[in-house]
Amino acid sequence: MDITDIPGVGESVAAAMKEQGLGSLRDVARASIDELTAVPGIGAVSAKRIRKEAKKLITPQVSVGMAPPEPEPEKKEAKKKDDDKADDKAETKAKDKKKADDKADKKAKDKKKAEDVPKVTKVQVRPAGKRGKKQKKDRGGKKKLSRKAKKALGRAKRLEEKAEKLRKRMGKQLAKAAKVRKKSGLSD
Repeated sequence: MDITDIPGVGESVAAAMKEQGLGSLRDVARASIDELTAVPGIGAVSAKRIRKEAKKLITPQVSVGMAPPEPEPEKKEAKKKDDDKADDKAETKAKDKKKADDKADKKAKDKKKAEDVPKVTKVQVRPAGKRGKKQKKDRGGKKKLSRKAKKALGRAKRLEEKAEKLRKRMGKQLAKAAKVRKKSGLSD
């Protein structure tokens, strides 16, 4: 008999079980639910069913005319209860772990959201005489400029730079003219 004789275990699942070290029916019957669920394609419910079917398949075959041996009912019941308890504990552990992971994910998301919130600037309210609009202040307490004011300030800076360049150029030209006058004997 092979593990493919277990109902619901095909060739691909059997190959995956063999990779996990569950190559025989006896290995499958003795495996824990956690070991079986570690195999790709097997969930908790399937693992219980597969283990149960494997146990059925490894019981001694009854010859013709012979009665099957009677299992001791107390031991069988106790073992079944122990297996069920172990299965329940494993499922409870898995659920608790999932809850803890979900809680950690939620905390991380909340922390990220808190970091993404922009910082609030101070707002100063002008008297109602000039359109009644609010004027924002930056952290240093200075008034923020409007877009038009920023553009005008930028233009003024560029014009100042241009005027400074012209002053330098004119100064150089005046110096040259003074040299030429001096050489030619024309002085003021």
